[in-house]
Amino acid sequence: MALFALLFTSIWSYIAFVNIEHQTDKVADEAIPLSNTASQLYPLMIDQELSVRNYVYLQDALSLQQFEISNARMHDVLNTIEELDQSHPIMNDIISNEALPIISEMESFHREQILRIQNGEVDRANEVRNSQVLNLNRLRMVDSKIQSDSDVIIANAFDESEAASNSARWVILIVSALTFLIFFAFMHSFRVERSQKALIYKSLHDALTGIPNRRAFDERLEETWRDARQQNKPLSLILLDIDAFKSFNDTYGHLEGDACLRRVAQVLQRVVKSPAMPARYGGEEFAVILPVESAAEARELAEEIRHKIMGLNIEHLGYHPVCKLTVSLGVSTMVPGLYESEKILIARADEALYQSKDKGRNRVTVQNLK
Repeated sequence: MALFALLFTSIWSYIAFVNIEHQTDKVADEAIPLSNTASQLYPLMIDQELSVRNYVYLQDALSLQQFEISNARMHDVLNTIEELDQSHPIMNDIISNEALPIISEMESFHREQILRIQNGEVDRANEVRNSQVLNLNRLRMVDSKIQSDSDVIIANAFDESEAASNSARWVILIVSALTFLIFFAFMHSFRVERSQKALIYKSLHDALTGIPNRRAFDERLEETWRDARQQNKPLSLILLDIDAFKSFNDTYGHLEGDACLRRVAQVLQRVVKSPAMPARYGGEEFAVILPVESAAEARELAEEIRHKIMGLNIEHLGYHPVCKLTVSLGVSTMVPGLYESEKILIARADEALYQSKDKGRNRVTVQNLK
């Protein structure tokens, strides 16, 4: 009887721990890559929109080349998502039925704009250059849905892992009289918990730069927005984008581009102090959540970040006339209203960032909400 009980509980324990490890691997190998890949769609479409606008303004070959690179990258991302999301029907539905029609419509518009410039219809191209703002807002909403579904996928995987962990704990209690089995179970439990902690850290930090990622940003912004509303205090958001980063990658290669992103992240880690939090928002775009007393403080920090990054003196010969790496920043400060969402803060910071780019880049633009 004792041998049978030992055999039965050992098998039960082994299956429980294997299930935990399976769920952990599922998050690391499937859910997180899918989420990180899908989060690139909106930034890539922003890149295309800005490249086409620059092409309309300048009619230069570099802007057209940047558009083609972003467009090709967009389709690579879509192909990758198609390979990853076969087991996630909700994500598949969001991409197929919501994201793709918007992307297709914007791509068609961008091609028409390019054709207009090539045919000499510059005035017409300028008349309609802002006609895709609504589609950009729609794509931002779809991007939020993608992030929400990604969070659900990861949360479900963690729930299943937690359920498996609970089952394993019951096994340990049942066989508490069997010393060897208890020791074996605790050894496995320790290993799994350590793996889960590492996985939680990995899911909230960007693998390339080591700073908090988009998911951590969303969670922190929701929390600080709620606190600011309860305390009736202002909250600021800084969005920054590396100027002409596609051109930098084309000139120096993706390895140097990755090194550049890491150095920008290091500047943010040095300059941004708690309770503010820096994060990689997506692609070459970063964000800083900043609980402050005034918009002036947020602008001062944004200017410090801009100067520190310029001070890195990273050569960028393809970006004239500066010829070194710079960033454009958009700042928004507001006191949250009772029925307002943190998305309005993001939208205003995003709008300020666009203005910085439209005014020539390498500058800070502030949008305030009273």
